[in-house]
Amino acid sequence: MRVVPQRSMWVQVAVWFGSFLLGPLTALRLSTATAPDSDLVQIAAVLGFALVFAGGLLLWMGLGVAMVVLRAVRNLVRGKLPGSDIVDPSGTMVPGGYRSFIVLGASVGLLLGLFSSLLTSLSAAAAVGVWLLAGSTYGTLLWLAAHHGFLPFPEPE
Repeated sequence: MRVVPQRSMWVQVAVWFGSFLLGPLTALRLSTATAPDSDLVQIAAVLGFALVFAGGLLLWMGLGVAMVVLRAVRNLVRGKLPGSDIVDPSGTMVPGGYRSFIVLGASVGLLLGLFSSLLTSLSAAAAVGVWLLAGSTYGTLLWLAAHHGFLPFPEPE
């Protein structure tokens, strides 16, 4: 569990919408540059980057809840109170599991690279390299936003 300074609600909303919209739009622009005649690559790129965002949020929520529960059980076994290892409760707590954005971004980038290499004139190495870099960069940017509290933790309701 990480404690970060409280971020403004408007900043978090702007980062959330910006992350959701700019990732797929960037993927669309990249797919237009690398595969201008392939509508399938463009659709796959937009849906793939949207999957990185939505799937990363779901994985973060699941892993975050699991990590909080496991930490509470560990503290109970050690004879401490369940939340006693939190140092500064004045900020916002960010549960772990946000590394899922990087893993998902790299995985989707790799798959998009392989898919686009089949439908374009790019070599397989170039297509995989470009899309792997793009997916990893997008996942890393989402990870940074989550790590520093700019991307809010999804609350199950």
